[in-house]
Amino acid sequence: MKTGTHKITNLLAVLLIAALVLAMTACNSGGKKSYTTRYFTVDVPGNYSLTSQGTRDTEESCTLDFIDETNNGVFWIWVRKEPAEEFRHNMIDKVDLKAYSSGELPTTEIGGLPFIALISEGATQPTYFCRDEKSGMSITIFCGDQALYIEKIISSIRFTLPDPGLTDPPYPWEKEMIRIEDKVGWVGTFKIETRQLSFDERIFASGSKKNCYPDAAAYAAASKNFLYTLDPHDDKDQLNIYRIGEDKLEHVRTITLPEEGYMVEEEPVDGVFFESYGNLKKGILVWEHDTINYTQTIVALLDGASAAPDQSLVLLRDFSNAEDVHQMMFGDKRSGGVPFFSSMQVDPNGVAFFLRFGQFFATENYVIIQGRGDTVAVRNHELTSEKYIYGGSAPGKDFLEINGSVIGLYDTPMKLQFWNLEGQAGKIGEINQEELLGLPNTDDTDQPVSLLKIQETRSADGTTATAEFILLIGYRGHESIYEILPFKITITG
Repeated sequence: MKTGTHKITNLLAVLLIAALVLAMTACNSGGKKSYTTRYFTVDVPGNYSLTSQGTRDTEESCTLDFIDETNNGVFWIWVRKEPAEEFRHNMIDKVDLKAYSSGELPTTEIGGLPFIALISEGATQPTYFCRDEKSGMSITIFCGDQALYIEKIISSIRFTLPDPGLTDPPYPWEKEMIRIEDKVGWVGTFKIETRQLSFDERIFASGSKKNCYPDAAAYAAASKNFLYTLDPHDDKDQLNIYRIGEDKLEHVRTITLPEEGYMVEEEPVDGVFFESYGNLKKGILVWEHDTINYTQTIVALLDGASAAPDQSLVLLRDFSNAEDVHQMMFGDKRSGGVPFFSSMQVDPNGVAFFLRFGQFFATENYVIIQGRGDTVAVRNHELTSEKYIYGGSAPGKDFLEINGSVIGLYDTPMKLQFWNLEGQAGKIGEINQEELLGLPNTDDTDQPVSLLKIQETRSADGTTATAEFILLIGYRGHESIYEILPFKITITG
């Protein structure tokens, strides 16, 4: 009797194991295999098999990674617990998160859940992405180009996600804008006053391949009354124009720029015509024609262009030869003649080295070349005299002048630095982002920032100057999405 019982027990065990293999691992009935994890089930053709590292089934993460043995096609599913911020960070270069969050993007239903289908450049099959808020989980389904029967596999997927009733935190545009109190700081004898402004409509770098970086903060220019920002948008670059008010920056016009080199002229606003000229999408210049006073003001945008505030010098980088710089002149400023270029000979032992590896800026009296490390070359507008600044962090973004000193912006992390160019060149001092703006430093190595002088006045005796600047900074704190924050900086010294 014991022997018979033992045999029956063994037989039941064998049958149970066989049933588990059929239900949870692979069923070859009809040339198909079924696989089950704790979070999903999928059917694949008989010629699919798991890769050597293709299985994970834990509470934190479930993965099945298959290879199509017929032609080495790849297919995998990955379900994982993931903070919403991490999912957004991974998606920001793929989709416009603002459109995604409002349900504007088309979705594909897989296993009862809505997925975004994206086809990478050069691929023929989509990759699917889903954020399931109530479970706090993210899902990715990858379909290799060589993998067969993808539609059948996709239609077989069923999800069994938990529902603890979680909710994702709001997106930055669903929150109140960061508000900073006015601040006053000092660097040497320079007094620095900061006041936060606001755009009439908040600006976010909400995502997609062309718009995951806040170009509006990196590529900007300003005159006394207007702010200009350059933004990628769909297939065209856009030049946005804002009127500078006491507390607000009011959007007045957007100019869509053609793909190639271009010159665009717009109707007047407040008696000012706006024109922009571009070359290879870089070295974009904007100039204003004052139709009342018959004057022309040049404003420069992007790393490849720089204009002295007094219009005495405009420089453009030659993008076919990084060592060459061209001086841009206007035939008749009153009538706005067609610009022409004259090559500037550059000393191969001095400036050329810095131009190849750095940036150049035209201030009121100097051309300043940002070098590598801690070196900055300073030349007059004729490029005949030269001095070097060593030591400390060399400014790395924008240079402006006030009362004989150069103000430089160093943007990783952001610092406002003051350099003395009279006599022995050297750094006067600096003030960091938290002291200047009240925004905590987050060690964001990609933080974009622009410092733009809009006007300068001098005391009656000429000893003191007061300059007003617009400062734009792309700030994301601990989020994945940048918001462009504008400030007015007043410096007296």
